[in-house]
Amino acid sequence: MTRLHQVGLADLQQVALAAVAVCIVVLAVIATAAVVRRRIARLLGEMVAQVRRVGVGDYSPAPPLPRDDEIGKLSLALSDMTEALAEREQRIQRLATREPITNRPNRASFLDTIAPWQDGQRGAILVVGLVRANEVANTVGRDVADCVLRDVSQRLGGLLREAPVACLDNRSFATFLRDAGEPRARSVASAVIELCDEPYSDGEMTIDTGVAVGIALKPLNGTDGAELLHRAQVALTAALHSESHWAIYDPAADPYRPERLSLMSDLRRGLLANEFSLLFQPKLHIPTGAITGAEALVRWHHPRRGLVPPDGFIGLAEETGNIRHLTRWALRAGVAQAARWRDAGLCLRIAINLSVRDLTDARLPAEVTRLLAEHDLDSRAISLEVTESAVMADPDAAMAVLRGLAAQGFWIAVDDFGIGQTSLTYLRRMPVRELKIDKSFVLHLANDAEDRKIVRSVIELGHGLGFAVTAEGVEDEASLDALANLGCDYAQGFQISRPVVGAMMLGVRTQFREPLAVPAANLPR
Repeated sequence: MTRLHQVGLADLQQVALAAVAVCIVVLAVIATAAVVRRRIARLLGEMVAQVRRVGVGDYSPAPPLPRDDEIGKLSLALSDMTEALAEREQRIQRLATREPITNRPNRASFLDTIAPWQDGQRGAILVVGLVRANEVANTVGRDVADCVLRDVSQRLGGLLREAPVACLDNRSFATFLRDAGEPRARSVASAVIELCDEPYSDGEMTIDTGVAVGIALKPLNGTDGAELLHRAQVALTAALHSESHWAIYDPAADPYRPERLSLMSDLRRGLLANEFSLLFQPKLHIPTGAITGAEALVRWHHPRRGLVPPDGFIGLAEETGNIRHLTRWALRAGVAQAARWRDAGLCLRIAINLSVRDLTDARLPAEVTRLLAEHDLDSRAISLEVTESAVMADPDAAMAVLRGLAAQGFWIAVDDFGIGQTSLTYLRRMPVRELKIDKSFVLHLANDAEDRKIVRSVIELGHGLGFAVTAEGVEDEASLDALANLGCDYAQGFQISRPVVGAMMLGVRTQFREPLAVPAANLPR
């Protein structure tokens, strides 16, 4: 029993030792697992922190973990992703602040640059626009146009070293001159224009790089950067059509003023509300000294703005298409006034202006004829005036309408002659009875020999084609005498009379030598 007891005890000891060994191994495994878990947790925590930094825009890359296992691979992938995101963010930032073709700051970046500009400081924003940018792109392609844009960008950068230069789009740049008044702004604009007079050449072709410059001055034209930039761009539009190729912002010529938007809606309402009226500029027949006609001039009495000058709404009416409504109103009012004058024994021909839109309306001759029939008036009581530019906008359509009017017996005159684009070919074909010399050639007629040569030439041309000739803008007796010596037929201007209301024409008429009533048969044909 003792031996058996001893054997059993030995087995128990071995079992105990095995159990202890197992426990030690388990504890070692647990301890190792804990260490590994903590290390993995730390490593994962570092990668989570990196992800969070990326999430808030910090793209500074963390060095990848020096491990060959899956965690090391994950760390390397995270580092590569961070670098890729950083590069993409930089590209996005460049696109958001730089113009890609020239790599110049864009509009938003330019405005940010000038934002710190103090309110008390003066300065100027200049917008430089390529005159033929669209023509170049359409003719030789966008790639060449981009080369021209980059060339102009380099020239501006070389000239305006101390000023920021931004590229606004594929045809214009902006720069900002600190502490600059009008003289410096004009000087810089002239230098820019001269600099870009040299054509661009790539060895195979030469392309004109002419530019125009719009200028907005602070504080004269505003204080806010975005507002000044907009106004400089408006001035650029004017500069593109000016002989000097630069222009300073002029509020009176700004077609985008908020009040113009209001006038657009007010215009048609004003026609319905009887806010418009006609004044009449008397027309003198120079050989006889008689008032034989008058030009109808539209005036707008706005209920809030007061008297709106024609320059403030005629162009607006043409832009919005309301000019046809305005012309129809003027025709109705003019014909009605002619009838009242006839009933008072005063035979005068009323001249009414037609717009470019009217000359494309084939219904116009019948409508005017119907108006005359309603008042039992002869067509010789009305003269219809058109400008050279209106006829040349669509010569074929205009010719058809003018011939229709002439067939009804209407007297047709070309207004503002000498400043438009009428060719002699079209002038010879037009059913015109009269040329009206633009006032710019008449205002200084008495003292300007060149103006006298021009007026003499127009008079001879008109008479040679069988037209009567009228001079507008006659403001002194010397000019009227000069026109008489040159053989001009008619004169209008302040020397004869200022525009008057219809009821005053009788008094104006009696101031001149001829009898009160001139029979219709004696009116010039």
